[in-house]
Amino acid sequence: MADPITTKQKVLKRIGALETERSSWMTHWQDINRVLLPRTGQFNSTDANRGDRRNEDILDNTATMAIGTLAAGMQSGMTSPARPWLKLETADTDLMNVKAVSLWLDQVTQKLRTVFSRSNTYRALHGMYAELSAYGTAPAVVLPDFQDVIRFYPMTVGEYCLSTDDRGVVNTMSRKLQMTVDQIVRRYVMKGGREDWTVVSPTIKNMWDRHNVDAWIPVAHLIQPRKDRDTRRLDARNMPFESIMLETGGNDDMLLSESGYRRFPVVAMRWFTRGQDIYGSNCPGMVALGDILQLQQQQLRKGQAIDYMVKPPLQVPTSLKNNDDSDFLPGGVTYVDTVGPGNAVRSAFDVNLRLDHLLGDLQDVRTRINSAFYADLFLFLSNMQGLKGQMTAREVAEIHEEKLLMLGPVVENIETDGLAPVVDITFDACMEAGILPPPPPELAGGMDLNIEFIGLLSQAQRAVSMAGVDRIIGATASIAAAKQDPSVWDKIDTDAVIDKAAAYVGVDPEVIRGDDEVAAIREGRAKQMAAAQAQADAAAAAATAKDLAGADMSTDNALTNVVRSFSGA
Repeated sequence: MADPITTKQKVLKRIGALETERSSWMTHWQDINRVLLPRTGQFNSTDANRGDRRNEDILDNTATMAIGTLAAGMQSGMTSPARPWLKLETADTDLMNVKAVSLWLDQVTQKLRTVFSRSNTYRALHGMYAELSAYGTAPAVVLPDFQDVIRFYPMTVGEYCLSTDDRGVVNTMSRKLQMTVDQIVRRYVMKGGREDWTVVSPTIKNMWDRHNVDAWIPVAHLIQPRKDRDTRRLDARNMPFESIMLETGGNDDMLLSESGYRRFPVVAMRWFTRGQDIYGSNCPGMVALGDILQLQQQQLRKGQAIDYMVKPPLQVPTSLKNNDDSDFLPGGVTYVDTVGPGNAVRSAFDVNLRLDHLLGDLQDVRTRINSAFYADLFLFLSNMQGLKGQMTAREVAEIHEEKLLMLGPVVENIETDGLAPVVDITFDACMEAGILPPPPPELAGGMDLNIEFIGLLSQAQRAVSMAGVDRIIGATASIAAAKQDPSVWDKIDTDAVIDKAAAYVGVDPEVIRGDDEVAAIREGRAKQMAAAQAQADAAAAAATAKDLAGADMSTDNALTNVVRSFSGA
């Protein structure tokens, strides 16, 4: 009877299958890595923390600069540390008009932003945007952290493998990496004030005892849905997702750790996916790869042509061979016995390169690369400096919004695959840490919360709807002025317009009053107006009575007749 397969063997077998599935992408990623971001990527487990030069194939850094612009633009446009980029809403839209609910949601949002700022979230996201733009996929493990509430552990291309469920959602991640002896011992051996050396191999123990703590040890990590678990128990080994870390060497039954998570702790951004693709199947790095390679080749040929023109190969008389007095530098003099056609020093061949034509073609290639990485979009305002005074601010804004719409599908993918899980994981971590304010009574029974992204790029996608609101308000104002009839405004629900506008631009909820407050203010104003009108009517009635009391009743006029008719005279 065969020996039962151990957990470690199962994990390594699953990792091997994931690596086989990923293998068709590796060559393409390596081609991109070589000419775009050579300091990223880990295609061998020994690539970690290596400082050797890797940019030998980059002769023109246009693409590298462009991807830096794109990553910075996405950071400032989607997850800027300097301005709000998300807000929470209730599934019940009526509750959003309750002031206590809106203020609580704002407080929770501010707490999430504080956690993001104090952790490494923004540093990690910036690097992930660059990887996403270059390779189409950018994952990171996001775990609870005692010091910062959450902690990002970004992964570079070649380090990880992914898999998806039947809905196309990433639910499995494996990676092979290296950790130092010091990192392994402090994280997995020393727990709760005691040491457990049974989880590591004797090799690590010997290295630790000999103070060889900086040696690198290969390890493997797998996070996947747990197949067998007791749903009645909530301990680490019965949670929906299992996480296993192991030393690739050592005994077959040895694991560094085995734990679990309620929610899949991996954020996997993908630029674009098609069909059953697991990894991002298209991105700026893939689109521009041909142009990037062409640009490097053209720069190489340009340099060679200039060399041929400045320092061409020469045909030299044999009499000058081994002549130490020969001087072919500018202004140099070489003495020979005879000077004539047979003794002349001449170029082996003539190179007459039209640099203006070559530079024009180089600029065309650079333009295509910048366009593929949306660098022209994010540098739009800088490039528009030459048109100052020729365009109105509204025209510039409309052109900018039109360009931003080109990123619409990508923004949606990043929000769905990346930012929404980040917010969910962080919210859960804050709940477990007990740092969120208590909810108002209206939410005491529980309520699903929605995430609304209000970064600059997200707002640009909604600007089209806001432009329609602007146009209908302007048209209504024009009609009311032309007809001199304010009743035209009765057709517009101005309260709804203000709420929609505030939602589009992400206004702080403290600025906009809730429906209950507005109703109370209007009721109070109506009562004041009614009291003022009653006071005015009373004053008018008193004045009339005073006038009647002092009137000359003997005069035979209409007023006298009326009074007499009431008095019976």
